[in-house]
Amino acid sequence: MLSIVEALGQVYDAGYALGVTGVVAVPGQPLPPPPPPAGNGLYARYYVGTNLDELKAAGVDEQGLSHDWLLGGPVPAVGTDQFSVRWTGQVRAEHSGEYQFRFHNSDDGVRLRVNGVTIIDDWTAHAPRDSAVGTATLAAGQLYDIEVDYFDDTLGARMELQWAFPPTHGF
Repeated sequence: MLSIVEALGQVYDAGYALGVTGVVAVPGQPLPPPPPPAGNGLYARYYVGTNLDELKAAGVDEQGLSHDWLLGGPVPAVGTDQFSVRWTGQVRAEHSGEYQFRFHNSDDGVRLRVNGVTIIDDWTAHAPRDSAVGTATLAAGQLYDIEVDYFDDTLGARMELQWAFPPTHGF
């Protein structure tokens, strides 16, 4: 099991979901860097444009990395099409070994970086589909930086990051 780590070092599993909190929109002003972490979740930046073009809002996303906005968008500031999101934070591996990652049924582009290394890069507009599987070797108890990018072109908007660890390898 891989856990998403909150600011104060507590962990929750990927099934935990509360929603997006503390999202702020500052028209015409650059957003400050992420505040000191103060809760569960990853820090999310919401952009107009499909290539992280124009930052419009930011906040802590406590839902984890599974979103299905259907024909909507994550926050009103970016609309329902032609938006992108970048989530950043840390994960902690519960076991040492090779983890498999994939995006399940994503619509549209997705990218995953673990400790600055690109594990998955499927940055294309496409109908819902699973991404290729990427792998990373992680050590138990160690924190790893994670960065997840997503963009929606038109119509459906969905992404879900999944991971598996031996001996279960597989999704």
